[in-house]
Amino acid sequence: MPELELTAPEQVSLGLLPRRLELEASPGIIQTGLDCGMPEMCGLDPCLCGIPDEYGACACNGTEPTAPVLSIASDSTNTVKVIRLGESWWLMPWGKGAATLSIDANLPHYENAQATVEVNVEAPFAPVLLFVGAGMAALICIGLVLRWLMRRWGGRNNKEGKALPGVVLASALLAAVLFALPLAGCDTAVEVTADSPRLASARITSRGDGTEAGQRVEARIVFDRPLQATGAVTDGLELSLNGEALDKDAIATTVSLEGDDTLLVALVPAEGAEGTSGAHYFAVYEGVLVIASRDASGALAHLVAAENGPNAVLEGPLHFQIPSGLAIELVEATVGDAASGTAAQAAFRVVETPAIRAVSWFVFAPEGERILVHNHEFASYPNSDTGRERYAAYLVEPLKRGLGSAYTISAQGDVVTVVAREAIDGQIIAPALYEGVVD
Repeated sequence: MPELELTAPEQVSLGLLPRRLELEASPGIIQTGLDCGMPEMCGLDPCLCGIPDEYGACACNGTEPTAPVLSIASDSTNTVKVIRLGESWWLMPWGKGAATLSIDANLPHYENAQATVEVNVEAPFAPVLLFVGAGMAALICIGLVLRWLMRRWGGRNNKEGKALPGVVLASALLAAVLFALPLAGCDTAVEVTADSPRLASARITSRGDGTEAGQRVEARIVFDRPLQATGAVTDGLELSLNGEALDKDAIATTVSLEGDDTLLVALVPAEGAEGTSGAHYFAVYEGVLVIASRDASGALAHLVAAENGPNAVLEGPLHFQIPSGLAIELVEATVGDAASGTAAQAAFRVVETPAIRAVSWFVFAPEGERILVHNHEFASYPNSDTGRERYAAYLVEPLKRGLGSAYTISAQGDVVTVVAREAIDGQIIAPALYEGVVD
């Protein structure tokens, strides 16, 4: 896999005013494939249906320009804040001192690139100047509006010299609005200190009742100290699914506190996502869910330590592999032995059928390649004796495609058996699910 190149200055000094951070990633734009959405037939990456992009991934629906995605975090947001304006990143001096910026660049089909920038802030007076400037602008606007109103009333509309009804009220309202503008961002300002709650653990689960509306994914993010919500916590989070924003017509998100130290992020079917022909439907496909802070520092807006402490912090994006709800257990296994002509084999039982419309990822050896099994028709396999037997039979074909001709796969009842065609010394077949992983 080629490496992405990231160019950034080693050091930056800030004085009174903000400064644009000069960053350049190479390549700047690549053409990536728009896949067909049929992983069982195509494989997607690499593409098996014959229309790949230049990187070998599926391009059945053409290609699109893709640029590197940059993320920047400051280890001291009390010293310098990182602000994104359009395609540019700006450094705002906030407090005298030094800070280190950690920059990550990501581009499909390329190795990620990283860089660090040392920032020294010598005279952080920009916030004061901005506030004074906002106040002066407000006074000028109020003066101009009053002058216009008085002229209009005193001319053709005030022949009797009467006081203008509503002038005072309008002026007061305008002044209040303009004065409130600089304060509007105050409740979303973040504070990160040594006492900020930080990640202790995270886990993800899925459950359902076999219906469209019953599907539910729950990510629990546990912090190292009690939390308090001061507003809409969703404002501080950025979620993506399989590298893209969530489809709001199909997936609804709820965020709440569970207990005193846990943030619960739930994905459920959106209203109207009925799963019928032509309608939107809840589906997480490959199931890669990423939860991150919208703030470059990792601070979460509206989520603070209990009793109005500093903001909670996610120091990096959390990557979850959404489980489909499928559960299996090993029934028996045989280690390969060339001398006796014994081929490796393993049998596993379907304990629970998938609960949501999500891919199940199988592995059959430690560090082995993951094999995709799609569960688009999950509702056709209820978690009953009959449903588990039918699902075991369904697994045979996708596992054959994934494992290839070196193995035979068969199903009997709710048990699936995988047998190597060749007797290899020490070979072990260890069926397992790659799900619920957090990194």
